[in-house]
Order: sequence, then C-alpha cells, then structure tokens
Amino acid sequence: MSHEPMITKINPSGVNKFPEQVFKNLAKAKNHYEKHKTKLLEAGIHSYEEYLQSTKMTIESAVGGEIRGHANSQKQIIRYNTKINLFVKGNPDRGVFTSFVPDGEPGKHYSEVLEEDLKNGGSR
Repeated sequence: MSHEPMITKINPSGVNKFPEQVFKNLAKAKNHYEKHKTKLLEAGIHSYEEYLQSTKMTIESAVGGEIRGHANSQKQIIRYNTKINLFVKGNPDRGVFTSFVPDGEPGKHYSEVLEEDLKNGGSR
C-alpha cells in the first residue's frame, strides 16, 4: 500500500473529484471487472468501459436520489448507486479501491458497511 500523504479534503455526502483514470492500477481494475462481470451484466454494465464510467460517476456523485454514501474513518469515500446496485469505495488521492455489485438483497451490503463505519468513526 502506498504511503503517499492524502492531500484532498473529502466530502462524506458531497461531490468528490477523482482522477480521470479512476482506478490507480488499471490491471487490477481489469481483473476486478472480470471477477465481477456476471453480476455487472445483471446490473446493465455490458463492458469494461461502461464499468469504468459507472464507477467514476458513482464515486464522484453527491449523496441524494439514487446515490447513498458516507466516508469511513480511513478517509475513504463510499458510494452506493441504488439504480444499478453498484458499491464503490475509494479516496480522491488514491483512486478507487473497489467497485462491484454486491451479492444478496440490493442495498443490504451498503447498509451493513454504513452501520459498521459509523460505529468506527465514519461520517455522513
């Protein structure tokens, strides 16, 4: 893991600007896409390019409407797109760490993460 200082102030519920290359490591992003491809197809994401676009749109969005979100105590932004059931976590200085369609009932994974993060110093 990189030990670069985080310089960007994060906004738990507002817009957060991420780099154009939303994942810092594109090889890992491609592997992540391949791993979750079946579930992503079910969510209407049909290509790697759509995956990158949906991930970037979701993580940069302010909370409201179909976007739920918060920040955890590690200064990571968490966003959940209820329309396409996409869960994304990242930091504007370090890029996206994960983006996937969770197993189980839509919204359940996000609710569990939110509850745990708020217990451990996260914020909305």
